[in-house]
Amino acid sequence: MIGTFSVSTRSGFVPSPGDTFDVLSYPSATNEFTCFSGLDLGGGVLLLPQLFITRSPTGVRVTWPLGFPGWVLQSTTNLSSTNWSSVSAQCDNQALLPVTAPKQFFRLSQ
Repeated sequence: MIGTFSVSTRSGFVPSPGDTFDVLSYPSATNEFTCFSGLDLGGGVLLLPQLFITRSPTGVRVTWPLGFPGWVLQSTTNLSSTNWSSVSAQCDNQALLPVTAPKQFFRLSQ
């Protein structure tokens, strides 16, 4: 682990929803950040971690970076719905869903 990744803005800048930014570029990595800070920019704007969804032999694995204590993985089968259900995470940053689960959309919520 290599420490904390901290975010700050300058001159009152607040990104618009959907904006993306490259903040690091490197040829390879051997560690990861242990914590992330500064992701709440105020005014309802949060910078969220990226979810990674991969197949596993027994289902689908959803993972996200470490360093988001208190965040909950949620899912829904309909993006128009306001009903999101909590997904049980086996570790601090991953959940394994069985192959028999319906198609779902995922988000992290604080």
